[in-house]
Amino acid sequence: MVETNKPEVIINLGADRTDGILQRDVMQQLLKLLPESDSPADKDSSDPWPNISRTPVSLQIDPHHKHRAILLAGRRGEGKTTFLTDLLGRFEEHRFDDIDGIDRTKVPRLHSLGLIDPTMLETKQNIILSVISRIHDVVEHRHRMGDLTGAAGDRSYQDIREAFAKLAQGVTVLDGVGHDLHQGENWADARFIMDQGLTRTEAAYGFTTRLKTYIAAAATYLGGKGFLLCIDDVDTRFDIGQRVLEALRKYLTSPYLHIIVSGDPELMLTLVRRLHWQEMGPSYLNFEQTLHAPGARASQIDSVLDQMGSLTDQYLTKILPIERRLRLHPLAELDGVSSADHRVKLRFNSHEPKLLREVTTRIVARVWGTMPVEDTEHLRFTLLSLPIRSTLEILRASATATGDLSNVDAKRVVEALLQISQSDLRNVDAPPIEALRGSAAAPTFALIAGWFSKHRMWQSHGELSNRFADERESRVAISVSALLADRCRGDLGAILSFWLSFALLQDRAERHGNALESGAPADKRQLFEFLGMERLEPTYVQMGRLAAWDRGVADKRQVLLGLRLSGIAVPAGRIRNHDEAFRALFGKEWRYSSAAGAKDPRKPLVFFDGKGRSATLDDQIEMFPEEIRPYHQRLKKAQVGGYRYGGTRQYLKRGVYNTIEDLVDGLTGAASDVVRLPYSNVLSGQSSALGNYGFLRLLAVLINVLNAASGAKTAEEAGPAVAEALAQSMILYGHPTRFAQEVGVDATEEVVEEEATVSQDNEEGDATSGERADDGGSLVLALAGWAVKSQELLQDRTLAPKALLAIWKRFNFAQGRLFQDPVYAGQNRRYLGFMMHRSVVMFLHAVGVEALRSENLPLTSRLQNNPTHSDKLFDELLDDLQKRSDFNKTAGGRLFQSLFTCPIWGFFLKDVPPAQGAATDPVNIRVRYLAELPERSDSEDLFKALFQPAGKDVTPVAFAGLYDLLNTVYIQQ
Repeated sequence: MVETNKPEVIINLGADRTDGILQRDVMQQLLKLLPESDSPADKDSSDPWPNISRTPVSLQIDPHHKHRAILLAGRRGEGKTTFLTDLLGRFEEHRFDDIDGIDRTKVPRLHSLGLIDPTMLETKQNIILSVISRIHDVVEHRHRMGDLTGAAGDRSYQDIREAFAKLAQGVTVLDGVGHDLHQGENWADARFIMDQGLTRTEAAYGFTTRLKTYIAAAATYLGGKGFLLCIDDVDTRFDIGQRVLEALRKYLTSPYLHIIVSGDPELMLTLVRRLHWQEMGPSYLNFEQTLHAPGARASQIDSVLDQMGSLTDQYLTKILPIERRLRLHPLAELDGVSSADHRVKLRFNSHEPKLLREVTTRIVARVWGTMPVEDTEHLRFTLLSLPIRSTLEILRASATATGDLSNVDAKRVVEALLQISQSDLRNVDAPPIEALRGSAAAPTFALIAGWFSKHRMWQSHGELSNRFADERESRVAISVSALLADRCRGDLGAILSFWLSFALLQDRAERHGNALESGAPADKRQLFEFLGMERLEPTYVQMGRLAAWDRGVADKRQVLLGLRLSGIAVPAGRIRNHDEAFRALFGKEWRYSSAAGAKDPRKPLVFFDGKGRSATLDDQIEMFPEEIRPYHQRLKKAQVGGYRYGGTRQYLKRGVYNTIEDLVDGLTGAASDVVRLPYSNVLSGQSSALGNYGFLRLLAVLINVLNAASGAKTAEEAGPAVAEALAQSMILYGHPTRFAQEVGVDATEEVVEEEATVSQDNEEGDATSGERADDGGSLVLALAGWAVKSQELLQDRTLAPKALLAIWKRFNFAQGRLFQDPVYAGQNRRYLGFMMHRSVVMFLHAVGVEALRSENLPLTSRLQNNPTHSDKLFDELLDDLQKRSDFNKTAGGRLFQSLFTCPIWGFFLKDVPPAQGAATDPVNIRVRYLAELPERSDSEDLFKALFQPAGKDVTPVAFAGLYDLLNTVYIQQ
């Protein structure tokens, strides 16, 4: 455990050093371990080997052959080299006064042999020779300087030279030094054997003893407790690392030699395992594998595999005893948990130091966006749990060019994260960093969504959680989420694009398909390709393809009708099945005239009596369902004496009911353009079209508008581009279903009666006329002004991708509940206008609730419920937001404000209170919405829909928006 109440440590990011000891507790433990080693002063007089013995020195058993090396464990980049160099510097100066709990007088005086990096050794250079060479250099240097502290008479310089000469005789026993001991033509020469051979052999056999003797002589000559040697990164190069470990096992066991070895424990396990396999040799392994069938009990391979783990652990335990292993702490542990532990500070050059906790909290909020406190703390902990070198790179990147830690350069942090996790991203087959780095928002979302779909990563990574036990997975997760957050920064169009691409696929993967959306779960890779995300088609086109995906069923060879999250089935060209339309809209059957067999004026519904309107129609209108009643009540007042529905069947449209195209033909002004924005066609196998009306396509059009206005400073400047974007969005595309796409247009399939035939060579036809919107029109200027204002509101703020996902999930859940049960207060609300109104309210409510939660603002449990069937909850949420003066200053508050003031909603929100005779809804969302709009679009004239029913000399009827008009378009079940 890291001790509390410690002196503060200041990390100077500009100077690459610290003021104070960062790994203070590790330094304390290490210094306490050093005196525990056997040293000259600690050895009893009876301990040395007998001076008179019957056994030659070369064959004597050393009772002090112990492994005393200390392991400094840490991951790559954890600061091991920095720690060792600091330690060696302290021993050179004998400077330990600033370490609590350490008595400087009790720290042994050790002569530094410096730092050996095995990766810097040449292939044939032996580690033992490097140690001997360094001791020799220290002795010679002291001898030349005349600075000798050894006791006179104990050892003379000449004795050391003799010990060195004897040691040199056996140095050929070392790997890679000289010729092999028992090979060569000289061993056939008897004279060589007698004169030199036996001498060399004896020296080789006694090499370990002579090495200890030499080290002891040198230590005593110089004075002090011995030598301190640091071996860094033994795990980096396996070939040299293995020789270092073997040297520790065989030779470097002198009580006068204190060795500190640093390395990554995981890599060292791999290194030792490799060593053991090499010792077995390929001949033995091949023999065992060929002699016995795989898995046979007689084979030793399985036994070897079982024993390999034990061999590895025991080898490391012997060389590096467990009680002599120290672990460097990441910054997450050094920074502490309680306020008393927050001792690490950061400084950039000469600036005032700031607490590490404050800086990292600011980095998380800036780079990933605001999020709940728990998520912020976990992400901050994840950053500080990275190797210290990586964390410092992120901290350096976060500072601006002036070195001001109060600001955070988010893009530089994202770049640093991508570089740090580059290998991890490559290992999981992520898109190339160059592609991710250089892509705009939509391509980035498509690249990551395609990656997740290809490798089926939606379940594991789709929620963009940073909570992974594996640090490599964590690095991937935080890099991806930071990149997504950066792409959404200050860009409302990118946020909408994130919802309609990445969030849409993630939600579907989580739900494993939904009965309302598709008949059976499908592979997300197929859906990704079907939507054309790899081709980066316009988002409104992709939403049309999504509707075709959801509505096509291959096994039934038909196009589905009904309700689904991607859109609602509505009649395309015209209505042919009048009975179905009347039942859907009025809940009754109908008769063309009373002469056609109608006897009860209440059932069936009679619109005509001979050539004129039925005398009982006015009374029947009062009994119409609530959602359809205001439309007919307004038509009644269109002319003196009431509106004449007409005397022939063709006048049923633009009077009794409508299609989207009927509304377009009868509307003037901005409403005529807006009514077709959510509309698209789904093509059957016979190239017949069915209408699809969806809120998602409306969001996709807004993306087009926002992208068109990007960079503009005024509405007038953005106007022409916005007009072009609207014109492109109004072009009616026909999207074939999966089955129709596979079999082609010649396939025979069941076609419902309401389909309209669309020519194959006019698939992107002009059924709803895609003429250019007026550049100076009120709708264009209102949308352009809103787009420019949204850029100003968001600036460079962003919400955490996880919070954006939460908004989308909440909205989808609420919309799904509505589509499952559109009945409310005993009334069937399966009306298109009602569905669009509810979608707008549920969407804005989801944004408001999750924005509050992401900003860590309290919210009652009631307001967290979804306004599935009533506006009351959303009205209460707006009341709550009005009381929060600081909310509009946050990223979440500005996102809500940007979306709430979109001019498009005014066309779809319900006009409250409704016409006389209808049930009154006490909640007036539309009035509150109009009050928040800027002056350019706060007039109801923008949203006024002038609709001219069919007939001669009929006065256009004014509606407050499209709500009542859309309710006349029946939903096909």
